[in-house]
Amino acid sequence: MVRGNGVEVRRVAQTRGIQFSNDYYWSLAKASISSDGGAVVWDTNFGYPNRGEAVAMAYTGYSSTPILCCDLNGDGLTNVTDVEIALSQALGKAPCTNGGLTQSGTCGVVDVQRVVNAALTEVGKIGP
Repeated sequence: MVRGNGVEVRRVAQTRGIQFSNDYYWSLAKASISSDGGAVVWDTNFGYPNRGEAVAMAYTGYSSTPILCCDLNGDGLTNVTDVEIALSQALGKAPCTNGGLTQSGTCGVVDVQRVVNAALTEVGKIGP
């Protein structure tokens, strides 16, 4: 990401799409930045042929009000509290509402792991 006509260059994410002979579209990363510059979303095949339905997101640190995909309690942070909410939803102790990050209709271990990863790295993933 470049800010201020080259004043600052910041690497916010890296992807390694694998080129498959039958996958010329999803092998190339496609990215979009939010209007306030606070987040970047991208997708590639993520190492699987013809699979581009998954999206990853990274926060740039430029926005004053980041949108956090894994902020399950809406406090503006992704931390252990959000992990506890995701775990409760996955174990069935709470209704599966916003903790279903894989968009499968249920909350499970993959959803919990995504919240843990987001709490540790500030990179969230939504989708299959």
